[in-house]
Amino acid sequence: MAGADTEDMLKTARAPLPANADLNRRSRRIRILKVLLPLTAVALLIGIIAWPGIISTDANFALTYANISTVNDDLRMISPRFTGSDAQNRRYIITADMATQQESDRELVTLDILQADIAMVDGSWLAVSAATGEFHTGRQTLLLEGRIDAYSDLGYEFHAKTAAIDLNEGSLTSDLPVQGQGPLGQLSANGIRVSERGQNMLFIGGVKVTIFPQTGAAS
Repeated sequence: MAGADTEDMLKTARAPLPANADLNRRSRRIRILKVLLPLTAVALLIGIIAWPGIISTDANFALTYANISTVNDDLRMISPRFTGSDAQNRRYIITADMATQQESDRELVTLDILQADIAMVDGSWLAVSAATGEFHTGRQTLLLEGRIDAYSDLGYEFHAKTAAIDLNEGSLTSDLPVQGQGPLGQLSANGIRVSERGQNMLFIGGVKVTIFPQTGAAS
């Protein structure tokens, strides 16, 4: 056993040392990593600090998120949550699976799988969901695309393919066919205009209405 151990030690001692070229390459790699890793960390840190400040300076606006990363120089947030209020201090909350800041306009954010909860004049809430959207934090506007579903806690709902929402003015516009439903019946049209946070609704073109029969009415 002792002889075998001695032979192994001699083999290790006689093993050729790495060539100078290999050592130089390894040293260069280590030096590059020592530079790149801190730079990457600094870039992410700047992004984390910059997101809230870049997006909005409004005291009524707030932003939280679960994680942040950079992909192809785009700054992305995971599970963002935007909260704000209009001139009458009525609140809105926007959440999404992911948000990407646009390089051309730092106040413009692309949202994936989003929901906007908007306070109405009468104190009720409207929940609007969409596949994708663009949120401009400076103008407080939200452009939605894909399947759009809106539900009110008063029992009303409507569905559309596109919608433009002005959170500050409390308006919603869609120029493509929409379908709506409420406790009294169903309605479809080629477009819709909503203003004054739901107080005024105008259905445009091809309007069709179905009234539900009311149960329990006196005979």
